[in-house]
Amino acid sequence: MEQSGQKNTAAEWDEVRKTFRTSIMAEVKLSGLAENVGADAWPVKGAEETPAKYLGMTYDELHMMPEIGPKPERIGLLIEILRETLAFDDPFGDMVEQVEESSQQEDNIIKNVNKLEIPMDFPIFLTALTPDTKKFCVKEELSNIKQFVDFSQHIAENIVVGGDFRSFLNSLAHIDEDGIATYLPFRKGSKGFHMAEAISQVIGELKDNQRLALVKHFGGNLTDSEERVLRKLSAEELEQLEKSVGASIAQYSEWFKKDQDELSNIATDTRALERYFIVLKNERREFLALNCLNLYFESIGIETALSTKKKGGLFGAFSRMFKK
Repeated sequence: MEQSGQKNTAAEWDEVRKTFRTSIMAEVKLSGLAENVGADAWPVKGAEETPAKYLGMTYDELHMMPEIGPKPERIGLLIEILRETLAFDDPFGDMVEQVEESSQQEDNIIKNVNKLEIPMDFPIFLTALTPDTKKFCVKEELSNIKQFVDFSQHIAENIVVGGDFRSFLNSLAHIDEDGIATYLPFRKGSKGFHMAEAISQVIGELKDNQRLALVKHFGGNLTDSEERVLRKLSAEELEQLEKSVGASIAQYSEWFKKDQDELSNIATDTRALERYFIVLKNERREFLALNCLNLYFESIGIETALSTKKKGGLFGAFSRMFKK
Protein backbone atom coordinates (compact mmCIF):
# COMPACT_ATOMS: atom_id res chain seq x y z
CA MET A 1 0.00 0.00 0.00
CA GLU A 2 1.41 3.36 -0.96
CA GLN A 3 1.21 6.04 1.69
CA SER A 4 -0.42 9.22 0.40
CA GLY A 5 1.59 12.40 0.58
CA GLN A 6 4.89 10.56 0.59
CA LYS A 7 7.52 10.93 -2.12
CA ASN A 8 8.61 7.32 -1.77
CA THR A 9 6.58 4.26 -2.66
CA ALA A 10 6.24 0.68 -1.55
CA ALA A 11 7.75 -0.40 -4.87
CA GLU A 12 10.84 1.74 -4.26
CA TRP A 13 11.30 0.28 -0.79
CA ASP A 14 10.84 -3.29 -2.00
CA GLU A 15 13.36 -2.76 -4.77
CA VAL A 16 16.07 -1.29 -2.55
CA ARG A 17 15.61 -3.72 0.34
CA LYS A 18 15.70 -6.73 -1.99
CA THR A 19 18.97 -5.53 -3.49
CA PHE A 20 20.50 -4.56 -0.15
CA ARG A 21 19.89 -7.94 1.49
CA THR A 22 23.05 -9.31 -0.13
CA SER A 23 25.12 -6.22 0.58
CA ILE A 24 28.20 -6.54 2.74
CA MET A 25 27.06 -3.31 4.46
CA ALA A 26 23.83 -4.74 5.90
CA GLU A 27 25.28 -4.82 9.44
CA VAL A 28 26.96 -1.39 9.34
CA LYS A 29 25.39 1.40 11.40
CA LEU A 30 23.03 3.62 9.44
CA SER A 31 24.65 6.68 10.99
CA GLY A 32 27.97 5.72 9.43
CA LEU A 33 26.43 4.90 6.05
CA ALA A 34 24.58 8.23 5.99
CA GLU A 35 27.76 10.14 6.72
CA ASN A 36 29.70 8.20 4.13
CA VAL A 37 27.25 8.95 1.28
CA GLY A 38 26.60 12.55 2.33
CA ALA A 39 22.94 12.01 3.30
CA ASP A 40 21.17 13.64 6.25
CA ALA A 41 22.08 12.07 9.58
CA TRP A 42 20.06 9.01 10.55
CA PRO A 43 18.04 10.29 13.53
CA VAL A 44 17.49 7.04 15.43
CA LYS A 45 20.27 6.14 17.86
CA GLY A 46 21.35 2.69 18.97
CA ALA A 47 23.79 -0.09 18.15
CA GLU A 48 20.99 -2.03 16.43
CA GLU A 49 20.32 0.76 13.94
CA THR A 50 21.64 -1.02 10.86
CA PRO A 51 19.97 -1.78 7.51
CA ALA A 52 19.51 -5.39 8.66
CA LYS A 53 16.99 -4.19 11.26
CA TYR A 54 14.64 -2.94 8.54
CA LEU A 55 15.28 -5.12 5.51
CA GLY A 56 12.82 -7.83 6.55
CA MET A 57 9.92 -5.37 6.86
CA THR A 58 7.34 -4.39 4.29
CA TYR A 59 6.54 -0.79 3.51
CA ASP A 60 3.41 -0.93 5.70
CA GLU A 61 5.35 -2.54 8.57
CA LEU A 62 7.85 0.32 8.49
CA HIS A 63 5.00 2.76 9.06
CA MET A 64 3.96 0.80 12.16
CA MET A 65 7.35 1.13 13.83
CA PRO A 66 7.35 3.70 16.67
CA GLU A 67 10.61 5.24 15.50
CA ILE A 68 9.28 5.73 11.97
CA GLY A 69 5.48 5.86 12.07
CA PRO A 70 5.19 9.42 13.49
CA LYS A 71 7.85 10.60 11.03
CA PRO A 72 7.23 8.71 7.77
CA GLU A 73 9.73 10.92 5.95
CA ARG A 74 12.37 8.75 7.59
CA ILE A 75 11.45 6.00 5.12
CA GLY A 76 12.56 8.29 2.33
CA LEU A 77 15.84 8.94 4.15
CA LEU A 78 16.32 5.20 4.71
CA ILE A 79 15.76 4.51 1.01
CA GLU A 80 18.19 7.26 0.08
CA ILE A 81 20.92 5.95 2.41
CA LEU A 82 20.57 2.38 1.16
CA ARG A 83 20.34 3.37 -2.50
CA GLU A 84 23.38 5.64 -2.35
CA THR A 85 25.33 3.02 -0.41
CA LEU A 86 24.53 0.45 -3.08
CA ALA A 87 25.72 2.83 -5.76
CA PHE A 88 28.95 3.31 -3.82
CA ASP A 89 29.33 -0.27 -2.73
CA ASP A 90 28.28 -2.44 -5.67
CA PRO A 91 31.82 -3.38 -6.71
CA PHE A 92 32.56 -4.28 -3.10
CA GLY A 93 29.36 -6.00 -2.00
CA ASP A 94 28.85 -8.16 -5.08
CA MET A 95 32.54 -8.99 -5.45
CA VAL A 96 32.09 -9.60 -9.19
CA GLU A 97 32.04 -6.15 -10.84
CA GLN A 98 34.39 -4.77 -13.44
CA VAL A 99 38.07 -4.40 -12.58
CA GLU A 100 38.10 -0.64 -13.00
CA GLU A 101 35.16 -0.22 -10.60
CA SER A 102 36.80 -2.57 -8.13
CA SER A 103 40.00 -0.55 -8.32
CA GLN A 104 38.08 2.64 -7.56
CA GLN A 105 36.59 1.04 -4.45
CA GLU A 106 39.98 -0.24 -3.38
CA ASP A 107 41.44 3.23 -3.80
CA ASN A 108 38.69 4.59 -1.54
CA ILE A 109 39.53 2.13 1.25
CA ILE A 110 43.23 2.84 0.89
CA LYS A 111 42.50 6.56 1.14
CA ASN A 112 40.55 5.90 4.33
CA VAL A 113 43.39 3.84 5.78
CA ASN A 114 45.96 6.49 4.89
CA LYS A 115 43.73 9.23 6.32
CA LEU A 116 43.68 7.41 9.66
CA GLU A 117 47.46 6.80 9.42
CA ILE A 118 47.00 3.05 9.67
CA PRO A 119 50.17 1.32 8.41
CA MET A 120 49.32 -0.73 5.33
CA ASP A 121 52.07 -3.21 6.16
CA PHE A 122 50.70 -3.94 9.63
CA PRO A 123 50.63 -7.76 10.01
CA ILE A 124 47.31 -9.58 9.98
CA PHE A 125 48.53 -11.88 12.75
CA LEU A 126 48.69 -8.86 15.09
CA THR A 127 45.04 -7.93 14.48
CA ALA A 128 42.21 -9.11 16.72
CA LEU A 129 40.57 -11.14 13.96
CA THR A 130 39.41 -14.60 15.01
CA PRO A 131 41.79 -17.55 14.68
CA ASP A 132 39.68 -18.99 11.84
CA THR A 133 39.87 -15.74 9.88
CA LYS A 134 43.61 -15.54 10.44
CA LYS A 135 43.94 -19.10 9.16
CA PHE A 136 41.97 -18.09 6.07
CA CYS A 137 44.32 -15.16 5.54
CA VAL A 138 47.35 -17.46 5.87
CA LYS A 139 45.82 -19.83 3.33
CA GLU A 140 45.26 -16.95 0.90
CA GLU A 141 48.73 -15.50 1.66
CA LEU A 142 47.34 -12.28 3.10
CA SER A 143 50.03 -11.16 5.49
CA ASN A 144 49.20 -7.47 5.95
CA ILE A 145 46.38 -4.93 5.68
CA LYS A 146 47.29 -3.91 2.12
CA GLN A 147 47.04 -7.50 0.89
CA PHE A 148 43.82 -7.94 2.87
CA VAL A 149 42.25 -4.93 1.09
CA ASP A 150 43.56 -5.99 -2.33
CA PHE A 151 42.14 -9.48 -1.88
CA SER A 152 38.71 -8.20 -0.91
CA GLN A 153 38.44 -6.30 -4.20
CA HIS A 154 39.38 -9.23 -6.42
CA ILE A 155 37.88 -12.13 -4.52
CA ALA A 156 36.43 -14.88 -6.65
CA GLU A 157 32.66 -15.13 -6.87
CA ASN A 158 32.59 -18.61 -5.40
CA ILE A 159 34.48 -17.61 -2.24
CA VAL A 160 32.11 -16.52 0.51
CA VAL A 161 33.47 -14.34 3.28
CA GLY A 162 31.60 -13.24 6.36
CA GLY A 163 31.94 -12.79 10.08
CA ASP A 164 34.78 -10.61 11.26
CA PHE A 165 36.49 -10.66 7.83
CA ARG A 166 33.50 -8.79 6.48
CA SER A 167 33.06 -6.61 9.57
CA PHE A 168 36.72 -5.54 9.53
CA LEU A 169 36.50 -4.67 5.85
CA ASN A 170 33.27 -2.74 6.46
CA SER A 171 34.92 -0.67 9.16
CA LEU A 172 37.77 0.30 6.84
CA ALA A 173 35.45 1.05 3.93
CA HIS A 174 33.26 3.39 5.97
CA ILE A 175 35.71 4.72 8.57
CA ASP A 176 33.78 3.07 11.38
CA GLU A 177 36.21 3.95 14.18
CA ASP A 178 34.48 1.71 16.71
CA GLY A 179 34.77 -1.20 14.30
CA ILE A 180 38.39 -0.42 13.48
CA ALA A 181 39.25 -0.30 17.19
CA THR A 182 37.71 -3.76 17.56
CA TYR A 183 40.35 -5.29 15.32
CA LEU A 184 43.34 -2.94 15.49
CA PRO A 185 45.21 -1.09 18.27
CA PHE A 186 43.46 2.08 17.12
CA ARG A 187 42.19 4.88 19.35
CA LYS A 188 38.84 6.41 18.41
CA GLY A 189 39.17 10.11 17.67
CA SER A 190 42.89 9.77 17.02
CA LYS A 191 45.16 8.59 14.23
CA GLY A 192 47.65 5.80 13.93
CA PHE A 193 48.20 3.02 16.45
CA HIS A 194 48.92 3.26 20.17
CA MET A 195 50.76 0.98 22.60
CA ALA A 196 48.04 1.23 25.26
CA GLU A 197 45.46 -0.20 22.86
CA ALA A 198 47.94 -2.85 21.67
CA ILE A 199 48.49 -4.11 25.21
CA SER A 200 44.73 -4.00 25.79
CA GLN A 201 44.34 -6.14 22.68
CA VAL A 202 46.83 -8.68 24.04
CA ILE A 203 44.79 -8.85 27.25
CA GLY A 204 41.55 -9.20 25.30
CA GLU A 205 42.85 -12.28 23.51
CA LEU A 206 43.58 -14.11 26.77
CA LYS A 207 41.14 -16.70 28.06
CA ASP A 208 38.82 -15.57 30.86
CA ASN A 209 40.57 -17.72 33.46
CA GLN A 210 43.96 -16.38 32.40
CA ARG A 211 42.79 -12.80 32.92
CA LEU A 212 41.36 -13.61 36.32
CA ALA A 213 44.54 -15.44 37.29
CA LEU A 214 46.62 -12.42 36.31
CA VAL A 215 44.42 -10.05 38.31
CA LYS A 216 44.92 -12.28 41.33
CA HIS A 217 48.62 -12.68 40.65
CA PHE A 218 49.13 -8.93 40.28
CA GLY A 219 47.52 -8.34 43.69
CA GLY A 220 44.12 -7.22 42.48
CA ASN A 221 40.74 -8.10 43.93
CA LEU A 222 38.19 -10.41 42.35
CA THR A 223 34.47 -10.46 42.98
CA ASP A 224 33.05 -13.37 44.99
CA SER A 225 31.65 -14.94 41.82
CA GLU A 226 35.01 -14.59 40.06
CA GLU A 227 36.78 -16.21 43.01
CA ARG A 228 34.41 -19.18 42.76
CA VAL A 229 35.05 -19.83 39.07
CA LEU A 230 38.80 -19.10 39.10
CA ARG A 231 40.98 -22.09 38.36
CA LYS A 232 44.24 -21.35 40.09
CA LEU A 233 47.32 -21.72 37.94
CA SER A 234 50.45 -23.50 39.07
CA ALA A 235 53.70 -21.60 39.43
CA GLU A 236 54.84 -23.07 36.11
CA GLU A 237 51.61 -22.06 34.37
CA LEU A 238 51.83 -18.53 35.73
CA GLU A 239 55.45 -18.22 34.64
CA GLN A 240 54.53 -19.42 31.15
CA LEU A 241 51.59 -17.03 30.99
CA GLU A 242 53.79 -14.10 31.99
CA LYS A 243 56.34 -15.02 29.32
CA SER A 244 53.60 -15.38 26.73
CA VAL A 245 52.13 -11.96 27.52
CA GLY A 246 55.54 -10.32 27.46
CA ALA A 247 56.34 -11.98 24.13
CA SER A 248 53.01 -10.86 22.63
CA ILE A 249 53.65 -7.26 23.64
CA ALA A 250 57.17 -7.52 22.19
CA GLN A 251 55.65 -8.42 18.82
CA TYR A 252 53.84 -5.09 18.79
CA SER A 253 56.76 -3.04 20.09
CA GLU A 254 58.43 -2.40 16.74
CA TRP A 255 55.22 -0.72 15.57
CA PHE A 256 55.14 1.66 18.54
CA LYS A 257 58.71 2.90 18.92
CA LYS A 258 57.57 6.43 19.75
CA ASP A 259 55.18 5.14 22.41
CA GLN A 260 57.79 2.77 23.76
CA ASP A 261 60.32 5.58 24.11
CA GLU A 262 57.71 7.65 25.94
CA LEU A 263 56.91 4.78 28.28
CA SER A 264 60.59 4.11 28.91
CA ASN A 265 61.00 7.72 30.02
CA ILE A 266 58.13 7.49 32.52
CA ALA A 267 58.66 3.87 33.57
CA THR A 268 59.49 4.79 37.18
CA ASP A 269 56.74 7.40 37.49
CA THR A 270 53.71 5.63 38.95
CA ARG A 271 51.18 8.39 38.26
CA ALA A 272 52.45 9.00 34.73
CA LEU A 273 52.04 5.32 33.91
CA GLU A 274 48.51 5.33 35.30
CA ARG A 275 47.64 8.38 33.22
CA TYR A 276 49.00 6.73 30.09
CA PHE A 277 46.55 3.84 30.36
CA ILE A 278 43.51 5.85 31.47
CA VAL A 279 42.48 6.10 27.79
CA LEU A 280 41.30 2.47 28.03
CA LYS A 281 38.40 3.76 30.15
CA ASN A 282 38.11 0.54 32.15
CA GLU A 283 39.83 0.36 35.51
CA ARG A 284 40.44 -3.38 35.45
CA ARG A 285 41.78 -3.26 31.90
CA GLU A 286 44.02 -0.34 32.90
CA PHE A 287 45.30 -2.31 35.89
CA LEU A 288 46.09 -5.36 33.80
CA ALA A 289 47.67 -3.33 31.00
CA LEU A 290 49.94 -1.55 33.43
CA ASN A 291 51.13 -4.76 35.01
CA CYS A 292 51.51 -6.50 31.65
CA LEU A 293 53.63 -3.60 30.42
CA ASN A 294 55.85 -4.27 33.42
CA LEU A 295 56.27 -7.89 32.30
CA TYR A 296 57.47 -6.70 28.92
CA PHE A 297 59.82 -4.06 30.33
CA GLU A 298 61.30 -6.56 32.75
CA SER A 299 61.98 -8.91 29.84
CA ILE A 300 64.08 -6.24 28.10
CA GLY A 301 65.81 -4.99 31.23
CA ILE A 302 63.88 -1.75 31.90
CA GLU A 303 63.12 -1.09 35.57
CA THR A 304 59.68 0.31 36.35
CA ALA A 305 57.77 1.58 39.34
CA LEU A 306 56.22 -1.87 39.60
CA SER A 307 59.38 -3.93 39.43
CA THR A 308 61.00 -1.90 42.20
CA LYS A 309 58.15 -2.86 44.53
CA LYS A 310 57.51 -6.37 43.35
CA LYS A 311 56.82 -8.72 46.26
CA GLY A 312 56.69 -12.44 45.63
CA GLY A 313 54.91 -12.05 42.33
CA LEU A 314 52.41 -9.51 43.68
CA PHE A 315 52.87 -5.95 42.52
CA GLY A 316 52.25 -3.96 45.68
CA ALA A 317 52.54 -0.56 44.02
CA PHE A 318 49.28 -1.23 42.17
CA SER A 319 47.50 -3.70 44.41
CA ARG A 320 44.27 -1.70 44.27
CA MET A 321 41.67 -3.41 42.17
CA PHE A 322 38.12 -2.57 41.24
CA LYS A 323 35.22 -4.95 41.57
CA LYS A 324 34.02 -4.67 38.00
